Amino acid sequence: LSDLLKSMFVQAGIKFAPGLSIFIFVVIIYFTVLITFQQIGVDNKYIFNITNYMLIGVIAAFSISIAISLKDVFIELTAFYRLNKIYKKGEKIQSIDFNGVIKTINYFNIEIITDNGMLIIPNSDFIKNRILKIL
Repeated sequence: LSDLLKSMFVQAGIKFAPGLSIFIFVVIIYFTVLITFQQIGVDNKYIFNITNYMLIGVIAAFSISIAISLKDVFIELTAFYRLNKIYKKGEKIQSIDFNGVIKTINYFNIEIITDNGMLIIPNSDFIKNRILKIL
């Protein structure tokens, strides 16, 4: 069932198809177990207490996974903010590996024109290197 859902979502062009198919599969299993327990006579009060704990766990796991997946985005955006405070478009810079002029500072990378052509460096990597401004 999970593979069928995944293939349907992939054919529909949904980029997060594997995660969505697993989520829907888990929801189907959950309701199947819930209905089964009700049919055999298990008290709903216990089921809903367990459901609340499961829901809290799923929300916590989802929140942690979102925070981990966005970690690199936050790092790059922080580096972008710092780069805009320190460097400006058109400034000459020098590093151990290259000399060049800053063309643009984007949210996730910086473009530098060097003697050998265009150099694109992620903002976080640029901040970590020793770069000198040439005045």
